[in-house]
Amino acid sequence: MSSAGNFETKESDCLSQSKILAVSGEFDIESVLFLNLANTGINNIQTLELCTSLIRLDLRQNHLSTLNSLKNLKALTYLNLSANRITNIDSLGGLENLCELNLAGNLIGSFERLKCLQSLEHLQKLRLYDSIKQLSNPICHDLSYDDKMKVMLPQLTTLDGMRLEGFGSQLSKICTELDEQIKNLRIVEHDEFCPCDKCSDSVADERTFGPVGEYPIPSAWLQPGYFSLPSHCEKEEYAITEFRETVDSCKKTNEAAKGNIEALKK
Repeated sequence: MSSAGNFETKESDCLSQSKILAVSGEFDIESVLFLNLANTGINNIQTLELCTSLIRLDLRQNHLSTLNSLKNLKALTYLNLSANRITNIDSLGGLENLCELNLAGNLIGSFERLKCLQSLEHLQKLRLYDSIKQLSNPICHDLSYDDKMKVMLPQLTTLDGMRLEGFGSQLSKICTELDEQIKNLRIVEHDEFCPCDKCSDSVADERTFGPVGEYPIPSAWLQPGYFSLPSHCEKEEYAITEFRETVDSCKKTNEAAKGNIEALKK
């Protein structure tokens, strides 16, 4: 009886063709374009290798550890693998059309494991850390994580939900710097005022007594007038300058044309 029960449990963990067709609403396995298998308890996705037309695939919140069945899904543009047990993503290196990949909440522990993504020239959005859902990877705890990721994958425009380039990237940079300053401030305050023996011992040699030092007044993040629109005078001056440069260019072209005509006549 117990062995039969175990067999049924294992069977339910596997992904069957009938389940794929039922979820997608398609009648043919090769016609499935969009598939949402989030939180279905599966740990075996071998059947997915038959879905060669898949464009979007959601496999978040399952028990996946291997991705070999995904290596031939060349049409995939979106793939969500968050909240699984994945350590190796080498099989994703051939997904040449992949644009967005979510790996938050897995077990990726080295930058070496991410090198397979360097060949994906269309990959723009990558997530390894999700602050809202509290999903991360061991690699995200590296002190130079952001810098190393930008160097390794220069094609990325968005990392962990933060814009790296293009519209909004400046705001993302400001938010990142603010978060870092707040984090550092909390560490300093904890070390200075925490009553526990561990923290007291760690800073005992550095603690001094006497007047409290003054912190420098922080400078403004943005200079005055950063968001202000140009005045009418500035617009007029710019237009006049542009017009004069255009007229000068026309004059030079005209003189050159006259010179060429005279040379042809001779």
